Amino acid sequence: MKTMQAAIDNPYLDTIISLVLVYALLSVLVSVLLEAWNRRTKERGVFLQKVIIRLLDDPLNKNYGYLIYQHPIINKMRSSGNSYPHYIPAEGFANALVDTLADQAVVVRFKAFLGEVDVDDAYRAGTLTAEQLAQVVLRKIEEAKGGSLAERLKFGVERMADSELKRLLRNFISRNESGEGDARTVNLDNLKTELGRWFDDFMDRCSGEFKLNQRKKLQLMGLAVALLLNVDSIHLAKVFFMDPSLRERMVERAEGVSDAVRQSRDTTEVGLRNTVLHTLSEMDTTKLSRLRNDSTLIRSLNF
Repeated sequence: MKTMQAAIDNPYLDTIISLVLVYALLSVLVSVLLEAWNRRTKERGVFLQKVIIRLLDDPLNKNYGYLIYQHPIINKMRSSGNSYPHYIPAEGFANALVDTLADQAVVVRFKAFLGEVDVDDAYRAGTLTAEQLAQVVLRKIEEAKGGSLAERLKFGVERMADSELKRLLRNFISRNESGEGDARTVNLDNLKTELGRWFDDFMDRCSGEFKLNQRKKLQLMGLAVALLLNVDSIHLAKVFFMDPSLRERMVERAEGVSDAVRQSRDTTEVGLRNTVLHTLSEMDTTKLSRLRNDSTLIRSLNF
């Protein structure tokens, strides 16, 4: 019994626990400061835009990454006029990319009209008089090659200059085509699903790059906090080791934090999951209007 009590009241172990608690709290502080800085600089949105532009940049054609950011689906995700969305779902990316590529099937040209009379041939031939030329009005005419979205998509991809991106897109389309000869049709739903998986895989690879950048910033932020607060590990260890009452209070706090984390983990894995799944399984359209007042579900989802 004395041996167990001595092990429990070991001042060296308690000092280590106290130091771990202090540095855990400092780590939380550094993480909060970095997240606040990222929000102020819109770091996540800017990084997402950079990697999408890098993914879809085609020097031989266009920067389709920039173009899909002008698409209404993506543009409406902005929280403000000078910000970028922090997250783009795979479905939204696929729809925006398909629409952008299909827009290339639209041929824009200008025709000459004299009143309501089409004089484009005479205008190009130069047979109009000076008086008629003064009255000529050029109107923009948009002609879409192909009827359906799938046909316009194929035509838009074929209009691209030969490049790696064009070959990749043609392979995507070919894998989701069915039929023979000129009757081949594209299954847009399957194509968009494959484009979404391609996007998600690329985002998974880029997440490592983002974490590496954040790790470097965390190190710099941690160094700044340590210098600003004058954190001295040797001094802290001496204070905790020489002050039993302070060390005891720190150990009690550490035990409280540990219990809270363990309880929250159990609640997340069991209670909250079951509550959310049960509520969603019973939800129908008549309950959607009361979702805001369902405090149990709101608390679960917020947690």
